[in-house]
Amino acid sequence: KITLTRRGVCEWKEVVHLVVEHIALLRALGPQKWVHEELADSARLDYRFLEDGDPEDTVQEFSMNMLPQRSMAREDLLTGPHLFEDWRPDLITEIFDCLTVANMRVDLV
Repeated sequence: KITLTRRGVCEWKEVVHLVVEHIALLRALGPQKWVHEELADSARLDYRFLEDGDPEDTVQEFSMNMLPQRSMAREDLLTGPHLFEDWRPDLITEIFDCLTVANMRVDLV
């Protein structure tokens, strides 16, 4: 999701072009472990200071994560949606391969 200023809305085609160029640059560089480590550290801090949510929402989230389709281990139910530890460059590359102009959707609201 990208939020644009009024000027950005007027220049939305240029914004889309820049996003596509940036994705191409990231694809060319390949997965970077240091980026993963920074994001994982940030997620750990966010989780550490996570505020309590609505109990009903929490129970619903737990029950959804326990579904077979999610295949989340029981010991990961509390942290699973918030933290990520595994460095999986193969999955990052797979996602980059899906980020193409042909798969792009642009909505201006």
